[in-house]
Amino acid sequence: MSEGLSNLSWLSTSESQALSNTFATSFDIGIDLIGIQKTGKGKNIVRGVAFADANAVSDASAIANNESDLVAFAFSGAEANAASSSTAVGLKNSGKLRTGKDRDVFRGISFANAVAGSGSLSEATAAAEFGLAVAVAESRATAYADAFAVGVHNAHKAVIKTKSGGDVINGRAFANANAAAVTGTRAFVAGILAESQANVNKIDVATSLTVLGINNSGKLKTGTGGDRIRGVAIGNGGAWADAGITVAAAIADAAASANATATVSSRISTIAIGLNNGGNGKRQGLVKTGKGHDTVTGIGIVDSANAVANASAAAEAHAKSSTSTAVTFTTAKTDTIEAIGINNIGGVIELDGGKDTLRAYGSTYGLIGGKVDLGMGDDILHAGIIKSYEGSTGKVTSFHQDQNRALEDVRVLGGPGDDTFILYSVFGTNALLRGGAGFDQLQLPGNIDQYSITVGATDKKEVFIERNGASLSVQGVEQFHIGNQAFNFNDLASAQSI
Repeated sequence: MSEGLSNLSWLSTSESQALSNTFATSFDIGIDLIGIQKTGKGKNIVRGVAFADANAVSDASAIANNESDLVAFAFSGAEANAASSSTAVGLKNSGKLRTGKDRDVFRGISFANAVAGSGSLSEATAAAEFGLAVAVAESRATAYADAFAVGVHNAHKAVIKTKSGGDVINGRAFANANAAAVTGTRAFVAGILAESQANVNKIDVATSLTVLGINNSGKLKTGTGGDRIRGVAIGNGGAWADAGITVAAAIADAAASANATATVSSRISTIAIGLNNGGNGKRQGLVKTGKGHDTVTGIGIVDSANAVANASAAAEAHAKSSTSTAVTFTTAKTDTIEAIGINNIGGVIELDGGKDTLRAYGSTYGLIGGKVDLGMGDDILHAGIIKSYEGSTGKVTSFHQDQNRALEDVRVLGGPGDDTFILYSVFGTNALLRGGAGFDQLQLPGNIDQYSITVGATDKKEVFIERNGASLSVQGVEQFHIGNQAFNFNDLASAQSI
């Protein structure tokens, strides 16, 4: 062998790999009540505050460089995974809690925050002056964030029961869940023959959050007096997946190939319910108030929920014979966004005598499921889809008038008294309003031309109202207000169709 050939480097390889995993959990309960609890006379306050914060950050970097005269091979692989989970319950009751006379207050406040972030960088370069050069760079990143917050949790078979006095059961829950993953992937080669591959094997980001102001699958009972039950739930979530620019480049004298691929996905699921009343079994979840001017309120808000997936791939090959491919796959999906004022599926809400008020406001649903009995008295139902609100308090300031599902799959019974049903947004499907004895009124948004109205059995004062595929059955209501126009039942019966 000649001296010149003996000085050549025939084969050289370089490999670099990096893996990083980070997991974080946080759990907090403000107050946990079990067994039988009794409070004496006087003004009693039971208050629980919970805060759970979980943050997970993961970072991985791999760089491989190689040079050889004849054959050079370089491989780099980087993987980063991050997952966080937080759970916060302000006031949890698994037993039987009873109070005496006077004004009693049960308040649960919870904050849950989950953040997950991951990033990976992979770079491979190879050069062979007289032969074959191969460079492969691969990267992977995942980020998962889950947040669960409940203001007041009253478990199955658990009881909260108050006596006389203006009693208060108040649950407020706030949850944030955000996840992000990014990658950088580059492969460069140069030689007589050159092959480069830059692959983002996977970027997967998922965010899930559930936030419940009051979660009741047991019994909430209040005695006489002007009692207040109020649940507020506010949730925010985001999922971001970004592959950056995935680059593969090859330069050769004879033949070159370059391939770049990127697969990216992001998902988000968000549920916020002001008052969640019900359960998996029959008649799980009972809210019952006594005599007096009682108020039951549920406000569910999803402030933001975004899933974003970005990917960019570039491949360049320069030689007498060359091939190059650049492929990206992106999926950004919002699995679920549900913001419900009052979810009464599988539950029952009963308001006893008095001028009672029920409010159900949500970003997607007002009042959904089950049976609501307003009882005796001049009662008022408010239901609508939220348009704007005060962030610090959850107080609703305006509604989407043209959005469906103010009422969905629910039976509302007015009972004796002059009842008023106020829908700030359009009803959904399979909803029934029954006025009962007294002078009852229904208020609807928009104008009469937007509705199809048909009168049914006159002895029941039955009216069927439709709009944009949504339907509402009304019985025993004497007055109808649509926009700035008013009609009584006799008007509708005479016209039969408007």
